[in-house]
Amino acid sequence: MPKVTSLELINEARKHNRAVGAFNVYNLESIDAVSEASKETGFGVIFQVTSSAAKYGGLKNIFDLIVNHIDLTGIRAAIHLDHGPSLEMVNDCLKLGFTSVMFDGSSLSYKDNVEKTADAVKRAHSLQVTCEGEIGRLEGSEDNISVEKKDAFYTKPDEAIRFVNETGIDILAVSIGNAHGFYKGEPHIDFQRLAEIQKQVNAPLVLHGASGIPDDSIRKAIKLGISKINIDTELRYAFMQGIGNYLHQHPDTAAAREALSEGRELMRKKTMEKILLFNHG
Repeated sequence: MPKVTSLELINEARKHNRAVGAFNVYNLESIDAVSEASKETGFGVIFQVTSSAAKYGGLKNIFDLIVNHIDLTGIRAAIHLDHGPSLEMVNDCLKLGFTSVMFDGSSLSYKDNVEKTADAVKRAHSLQVTCEGEIGRLEGSEDNISVEKKDAFYTKPDEAIRFVNETGIDILAVSIGNAHGFYKGEPHIDFQRLAEIQKQVNAPLVLHGASGIPDDSIRKAIKLGISKINIDTELRYAFMQGIGNYLHQHPDTAAAREALSEGRELMRKKTMEKILLFNHG
């Protein structure tokens, strides 16, 4: 089974000034769409599972579906806990065989974030698993995350290097004007801040909330050190659009599989589009 850690995929991508696509999945259709997109493009991917996805489909059920698809397609892929809300869930994922985990302590004080993230790192590294952490806080709502504008704050370059050194994380998620969910108006990414962080931090950088960021901004972010890019909202929107299109054309249908297949197909196309952007520009 060609299951790898996210850090392995990221380090390979960095050699070629590319980034790895990290896609949130939660059911058979989403996992199938990401698997097929990875197989067709030939690039590795990161499957991401959140706590609400686990609550919806069952953590082991989703994990097993991902592993089965990796086996069937032969793709190189990591299985990642996205925005892990607790060390308990980090443990649950490590026990199952996740190859990458994130403890999200961005809502905590700096001290508590460091302490708990360092704990997650210790647990992950004992099993040769990649660990992601976050400093700074993104505005917006996605999955079970909701942060008001007044509560969001950008990553400070000097704090970023301290955080990486004090926790030992492998990859760092930064807040530079990115946001969860779709953007209200044009996204304003602070590229100068990103450049300053990149100069000080050796760890690969992660861009959360990338749905809706223009392609040119994505390319520039990759050049400035972003090596992992998270996509969720655009995939869910494509899935719902496909289902909606089918139901509009067949208003009296009971053909659930056909409707879901239309959603899966649009999700596959959107995933391929993102993978190619991250790897070729």
